Amino acid sequence: MKRWLKLFACVVIGGWLLPTVWADSGKQADPSAAIQAIQQASDPSAAVAAYANGFAIDRTNPKLHEAYVARMVELGLPELAYRQAQLLTSLQSDNGLAWGVVAYVDARRGEMPEAVAAVTLAAQFAPDNTFVQRTAGEIVAWYSFKADKSKLPDVVGANVTKVRGAMSNRAAFIGALENARKAY
Repeated sequence: MKRWLKLFACVVIGGWLLPTVWADSGKQADPSAAIQAIQQASDPSAAVAAYANGFAIDRTNPKLHEAYVARMVELGLPELAYRQAQLLTSLQSDNGLAWGVVAYVDARRGEMPEAVAAVTLAAQFAPDNTFVQRTAGEIVAWYSFKADKSKLPDVVGANVTKVRGAMSNRAAFIGALENARKAY
């Protein structure tokens, strides 16, 4: 008799808990709280923690990756969003800021043909973004004043011409190009 009473109690408690757990798990499937936390993060470690929470909920949500990439750029640490930017470009191939971050990090690594290809897409999809303009200016300056053009494929020069045309009247591009020219 005691055994049946225990079994009955377990069924009743389990029947009450199961819908509660399912309801809570449905609420966690939306990473919007994590996205908001990323956007409001006061420092990089808070943004990373919020991103990790959102990533645990939904790894393929482009808005999550977009928020993280944008916040790291705002915090002045685009290199901390390189992998997320690469992932975002595979999810949203027209995300100019993500392409800008990829270009920035590729350029810092000395992978200049890849950086030029990425900044070409960044300039096409986000010409008004200040970070993209600055990155484009620095990469175009490198090509114009430092690159050994004989060792680069012709497509690199064609892409630089595209970037220069798309950005020629943008203030941040002009400033970055001039500063980099002086540095070279």
